[in-house]
Amino acid sequence: MHSLYFVLNKLLYSVRCSQLDGNGSQIKRTVLHDLYEKEGQSPWYDNLCRPVTDLLPLISSGVRGVTSNPAIFQKAISTSNAYNEQFRAEVITWVNCCEQKSPCSCKCLGDDNGREGYRSFRLCVTTRELIEAGKDIESAYWELVVRDIQDACKLFEPIYDQTDAGDGYVSVEVSPRLADDTEGTVEAAKWLHKVVDRPNVYIKIPATAECIPSIKEVISLGISVNVTLIFSLARYEAVIDAYLDGLEDSGLNDLSRVTSVASFFVSRVDTLADKMLEKIGTPEALDLRGKAANAQAALAYKLYQKKFSGPRWEALVKKGAKKQRLLWASTSVKNPAYPDTLYVAPLIGPDTVSTMPDQALQAFIDHGIVSRTIDSNVYEAEGIYNALEKLGIEWGYVGSQLEVEGVDSFKKSFESLLDSLQEKANSLKLVSLGKDYGKTKMRYTDYTETESGLQYKVTYWDEHLGNFFDLRQGSGPTPKIGETVVVDWDGYTIGYYGRIFEARNKTKGGSFEGDDKDFYKFRIGYQQVIPAFEEAISGMALGGIRRIIVPPELGYPDNDYNKMGPRPTTFSGQRALDFVLRNQGLIDKTLLFDIELIKIIPN
Repeated sequence: MHSLYFVLNKLLYSVRCSQLDGNGSQIKRTVLHDLYEKEGQSPWYDNLCRPVTDLLPLISSGVRGVTSNPAIFQKAISTSNAYNEQFRAEVITWVNCCEQKSPCSCKCLGDDNGREGYRSFRLCVTTRELIEAGKDIESAYWELVVRDIQDACKLFEPIYDQTDAGDGYVSVEVSPRLADDTEGTVEAAKWLHKVVDRPNVYIKIPATAECIPSIKEVISLGISVNVTLIFSLARYEAVIDAYLDGLEDSGLNDLSRVTSVASFFVSRVDTLADKMLEKIGTPEALDLRGKAANAQAALAYKLYQKKFSGPRWEALVKKGAKKQRLLWASTSVKNPAYPDTLYVAPLIGPDTVSTMPDQALQAFIDHGIVSRTIDSNVYEAEGIYNALEKLGIEWGYVGSQLEVEGVDSFKKSFESLLDSLQEKANSLKLVSLGKDYGKTKMRYTDYTETESGLQYKVTYWDEHLGNFFDLRQGSGPTPKIGETVVVDWDGYTIGYYGRIFEARNKTKGGSFEGDDKDFYKFRIGYQQVIPAFEEAISGMALGGIRRIIVPPELGYPDNDYNKMGPRPTTFSGQRALDFVLRNQGLIDKTLLFDIELIKIIPN
């Protein structure tokens, strides 16, 4: 956002014209103002991060709403330090109301609605109590997101009020894990609507087959919805019908505050269609590259005009119903050979929204031309659509494939973000517990101790199989004496302020890639590593991740990491570990390791 922020500040001073706002201050006009005032299309911004006040110059430039998704928040939270303070102070963990035992300062964020996973939670601001009680990283994620959405809604609320709920919305998406869960999506939408508690919030629901009924029910409850991940005309028509059905089932006499947009994705259609056309390889096929997405979009607008007219729609209009506007999503150009406004300029028309990420927004402000284009040549669009079908491009396949890819992409971003937050929480947890946590003779209810004194993190208990020690259970073989193992590992001086002295090379849950030399390897039974490390690895299955607490007697001999592995790979890590091991004072030398077994090399 920041590069666009500075560009906009510069653009706003090189204006085409200016006018006065209600306070007598000059408003610097851009092409985005013309887009809305002359052609009835609302320009929105497809991005959100902290500080949300960075949106102010965008609003001045003519932006009228914001969309977000798991990928956007994954990038924002993972790459910015702006979230650290809130995460550290408030959301290391969430505690279920019924499990809270010690008094603390809490605020209630919801009521029990009877569904597992959507129960009432209280957010405790006493960090130490929360850490000791356990944590829920996904709940921490939602606390961060809800705050951003609330703050952004406040900035756009004047637009919402000025347009009588017609514009000025900020979108937040339900968990992508619920893309195939009809009932779960409804409950999540209700919860998000309640905790955000802003009139101009859109709850984003994917247009999967399982979520079409969810859209209808959520609309019927009076909750405004942004339906996302629409890739085909057939699915778009189902989305419109769900909206109309929901309005009719709502029982409301005034429908003016129940609104919706249908996010029709554009550039991704060309990305897939172009690959298929290049595989066909004929001159006719190659000539159609870069044309599929906008042709289908033009036909979607034709369908929109048809569905929002006639007796059924007119009956809803009498109750104040607003049209479900088409929102053009995925408007950034993926192919650098194409014009940078390819998915913006040809899709301009009344009662539509164009949500643009930095690249597309900056390009259109710089050299975009405002003119009604979406229905300027529907006949040509129909010809392109039919020509693609004749070449063997099955629109049903394109839509379903892109939907699968879209849902999967958001799920991966979501899981990656939760992993990042878990890493951050682990670090904060160790730091906050300080010296007391790692005393050699301390015992923990969630750890079990072996005869040697090594303590394993227990993840769950099976009455038939006993304790399971791994954070992630492996599914492969267990290494044997003489075999070489390749591992990735974290190390913390848990007995002394939880300082990290080694970080794992790869993201948790990622696939094993690269040469073995990028990871630590040693031979089982050859005393190449500290006793605790070898004991832990010997009982692991390939692919597992194990957490151990290591007392000094099972750690580095003579307090020297150079005599036996694993050895920290960075100078800062070596210094952190060396300070603890060689200190002659009362420093507790207990260590914590997270170990992932990623490869076994036979003799």
